[in-house]
Amino acid sequence: MSEQGELAERIARSHPDDWTVAEDGRTLVHSAIQLPFVAVVGGAMHMGITANDRSAVSLHVPPTPETTTLLDELSRRAPEQSVTVPSFLCAARPLFARDVSRLTEGRLEHDMFTWHEAMDLASELGFRLPSERELEWLARDGRDLAFSLDVARHYEAGTLGKARSRFGVLDLLERQWTSERWDDENVGVYRGYFVAGIQSRDELLLALSGARFAGHETEAALRLVTDVPS
Repeated sequence: MSEQGELAERIARSHPDDWTVAEDGRTLVHSAIQLPFVAVVGGAMHMGITANDRSAVSLHVPPTPETTTLLDELSRRAPEQSVTVPSFLCAARPLFARDVSRLTEGRLEHDMFTWHEAMDLASELGFRLPSERELEWLARDGRDLAFSLDVARHYEAGTLGKARSRFGVLDLLERQWTSERWDDENVGVYRGYFVAGIQSRDELLLALSGARFAGHETEAALRLVTDVPS
């Protein structure tokens, strides 16, 4: 059994009233909200726009003064840093409108939220938003992967679609909220790994960066996460 499967089994045994393991052996279903989660085994990584990311981007985006300036700006927004990500439980996909309608008994019926709405709904349901490092851990597939490289490869082949991590997490390319605040005004932060309607190499560069964006009144998807229960 994989480390991920072992973690899922341990959680289900320790908390049988809250979690059950699905037939695939690694997906957990939360009893109260009836949504699929995966146990994400944590670890250490380099977060931000790393040297490996810049090298990977250079293979697919010819350097120009404009793209170099953009990449420098993205690197300033998301500087490289070494981080450790504890294991956590993560919804296999963001909430769909039908999920929101069911869980709020029809009070809400949409699947894109402002940061404050996402924070409030996650808390109301007994969960939280993922941290930036958790989303990036998923995007890098739980290792020091230059995630831009894989996205670029799919772009070149014309097969860019919904990204799935080795953890079994869907829709990583969709912009989604994190729990971090952009500034003292409580403006939220979302992570965007894909810019819809890519038309040029410059837009591809922005999509590859996985850079950090302030939300203001922007709407983004909501993915529920929670800590591994003791």
